[in-house]
Amino acid sequence: MRAIRVARVFDGEQMLREGAVVFIDGGLIAGVHHGAVPVPQNVAVDVVSDGILLPGLIDAHVHLCADGGPGALDRLVEFSGPEMDAVIETSLRTQLAAGITTVRDLGDRRGAVLAWRGKAGVRDAHGRGVRYADHQCGRALLVDGR
Repeated sequence: MRAIRVARVFDGEQMLREGAVVFIDGGLIAGVHHGAVPVPQNVAVDVVSDGILLPGLIDAHVHLCADGGPGALDRLVEFSGPEMDAVIETSLRTQLAAGITTVRDLGDRRGAVLAWRGKAGVRDAHGRGVRYADHQCGRALLVDGR
């Protein structure tokens, strides 16, 4: 386990200037404690004095099957099944690297994202799986933070 002291925290509603201590276990967030809480002696502590801790962000309009280049949606018909899977996975990893932990996909080619989600064993860089939530307005892809 390790800990990170962050100078400022935005909790989704307000800036908490007393900071926080984030405990990380196995590459996953194990806990976030506001203020200057004590850290056990056997836990390594990194200090981030110029950063801000944010909750996972949401992108409510994505096309995971598009590769982000010019004419991406026009090129969808060119991709084979494995190529499409690779584009979807790359899109998700890019979102996650930018702090986006929830996306809402608004369309793809012949249900490619739905087929991709049904494949077993899909994991992010930290070994977390992905899951979906059905909503009235569409499907949300959620990175499993457990």
